[in-house]
Amino acid sequence: DAFTSTTKERNKNYRQLKSLTVHCPRFFIDQDLFVGVKVNLDKYQSHHLFHVLRAKKNSLVILFNGAGGEFESKIITQSAKFCSLMVERFSNHNNISNVNTLLGLCISKNQYMDIAIQKSVELGVSEIYPLISDYSPVKQNMSLFEKKISRWEKIMVSACEQCGRNVLAKIHDIQLLSEFVTINKQTNRFIMSM
Repeated sequence: DAFTSTTKERNKNYRQLKSLTVHCPRFFIDQDLFVGVKVNLDKYQSHHLFHVLRAKKNSLVILFNGAGGEFESKIITQSAKFCSLMVERFSNHNNISNVNTLLGLCISKNQYMDIAIQKSVELGVSEIYPLISDYSPVKQNMSLFEKKISRWEKIMVSACEQCGRNVLAKIHDIQLLSEFVTINKQTNRFIMSM
């Protein structure tokens, strides 16, 4: 009996700890948000909320629009491909650094560039400059780079959703390394080569 009572107590403690550490889903919404507005999630976000995260009606969801602050919302309707939320409260909470950090990042092969953008956003970089150098392994025409920038912006939004950041980082157009080193000469800068 001593063993079963210890196991029951351990399971009870685990359930209590698990209830304290429940992660609240976060989604970026590209529209103006305010208390009392009804928000419809797109098909991908709805699928992720219900089939991956297993959220239920009246569950709490955090929304942000990249302008700062976050909006607590509740699920009011749900279906297999559709979800509506009601914004209930605004919090001026922002997880951003007080230091404005610009990162010049030489373009690397897809997966490495994707990871570099994701991690730099999670670490608090406010602006990312994709750069082409003499040693960049990627030499393509500029029309293909527009698709890459769109992909990197999606990765940046996803990183903001994951890390709790409420202000989006800015990803600039691709430029040459020689152009990048001439901008913002009046500020303190550190240039590193790896």
